[in-house]
Amino acid sequence: CPVNHTKERIQGTPGYIAPEQANRQKITAQTDVYNFGATVYWVLTHEVIPTALPPQGDFGLGTALSADLVQAPTPLHMKNPNVSEELSLLVQECIRPNPEDRVKGMGQVADRLEAIAGSLGATRMGLKAVGA
Repeated sequence: CPVNHTKERIQGTPGYIAPEQANRQKITAQTDVYNFGATVYWVLTHEVIPTALPPQGDFGLGTALSADLVQAPTPLHMKNPNVSEELSLLVQECIRPNPEDRVKGMGQVADRLEAIAGSLGATRMGLKAVGA
């Protein structure tokens, strides 16, 4: 769906769908950020995050939860000790229920992932992290 458009029906994979998608609101760059964060969460925990969709999949009938009722999942680093706190924080910021509270776009996500990777690589090699 193009950015700043609204789909007439709920479309997306349950467990990864942003609250604005579930509530048939405008799709934004932050919608992709949410979808990405939900996917990373699953990859690293094998658990889906709580979503705005009803548990029984009552799709298209206007029964989706509002963003303020969606509960945040347990941070990644608490579920998987191999996940750095920096990556955990980034994912939590990607899956905030309100789009305006999320990372502002995939460019910022990519920049932060590069910084996290650089920090982890330097630490693992026994070197001091850049900027530390």
